[in-house]
Amino acid sequence: MEKVTLTAEQLAKIDYTLLDHQATEQAIIALCEKAIQYNVASVCVMPEHVLLANHLLKGSSVLVCTVISFPEGTNSIAQKVQETKDVLNWGAQEIDMVINYQQFDQNEEVIKEEIRQIQQITQAINSKAIVKVIVESGCLTIEQTKKATEICIAEKVEFIKT
Repeated sequence: MEKVTLTAEQLAKIDYTLLDHQATEQAIIALCEKAIQYNVASVCVMPEHVLLANHLLKGSSVLVCTVISFPEGTNSIAQKVQETKDVLNWGAQEIDMVINYQQFDQNEEVIKEEIRQIQQITQAINSKAIVKVIVESGCLTIEQTKKATEICIAEKVEFIKT
């Protein structure tokens, strides 16, 4: 495998993350301050922290990212859509949605439909917002991971995360 060398500036373009329901306001403030200092791409926080992160990052180049149906992806499509509406209205600019990998073998159409609906509502509320799909590859077989990736590609998601 070829070694890839990145500059500090390239490395800084990451999602700087604190996904903890118990995170304090001070922890979110510290996260956002460091994100600005290091000029990262985005801060990824739980939905309940989006408003604060959005306030703290106003005027900076750092985007606000959040997760939908984290960590298991088991929320219904309606719940995922409502959660997406809420966080977009609170200022999220990136949506990381967890696919319902526990239903993967029973009904792939559920996966396709939830991706479609999250993309549609995101486009309707903030056409500049990015949707990233989290494929829990550690919980799927290699074949399931391959199929999930193929679904994401077919649905034209902007990013696939594992």
